[in-house]
Amino acid sequence: MRWPAPHAGLECAIRHGGLQVEPRREGEAVGEFHLGTRPLTHSMTPDPIVPLQRWRLAIENATFGVWDLDPCREIVHYSPQWKARLGFPRIYEPDSTGFWRCRVHPDDLKPMQGSLRSHLDGHASSYEMRFRLRSNGSGYRTVLSRGRVVERDASGNATRMVGTMVDLTGRPVTLSLHGLATEDPLQSIELSSRLPLHAILGVAGSPLAVSASHGESAASGNSDLPHEAHPLIELISDLLDLALQEGSAAR
Repeated sequence: MRWPAPHAGLECAIRHGGLQVEPRREGEAVGEFHLGTRPLTHSMTPDPIVPLQRWRLAIENATFGVWDLDPCREIVHYSPQWKARLGFPRIYEPDSTGFWRCRVHPDDLKPMQGSLRSHLDGHASSYEMRFRLRSNGSGYRTVLSRGRVVERDASGNATRMVGTMVDLTGRPVTLSLHGLATEDPLQSIELSSRLPLHAILGVAGSPLAVSASHGESAASGNSDLPHEAHPLIELISDLLDLALQEGSAAR
């Protein structure tokens, strides 16, 4: 573009219709100008709240479940909607790992435990296993479970592992109001001070979600973090994405 040459070194800009016209500066040829678009005034950084809302809605609709395992105490906490989908009792409470282990099909139990132990011991980078899980009222369901150790102690022992579970069965769930009374005696489990994964995600329907809206307990050191800023979510965002895709496809 040609323009009558301004005084050398003149610093000015003419804006019109989203274009920016800058006169020449010292050392540039006379009459040459630069055209450019107006600088963007908003951030192009993806909003972390958007995927969080999708995961939360999917978990609340039992499209997939999330679990939080304490390997040392052998306690696991599943999202309440997932336990309800499978017809299990006391949906807001944690269970012993034995509660879930005894419901894995006998032919699948050893491979499932071996894969889990391999990751807990640090021999595998992640845990992924497809197996049959006996529900209450709908028979065996084919599920896909993925998980990752997110905390280890000074000796390298896994102290926390979290993950997802998707139902790949392809037939509707039929719930039963009976059938677990004799095989599921009331468990006496001391509640942990840390919030389970589903509460950290802010999943509705659990009393724990109310506390989670203010972040983890003060003892965990994350009391000021909103859901989308919690470091645990970033560590497993890929697992949540996969579960959402596969769970939606299987519905």
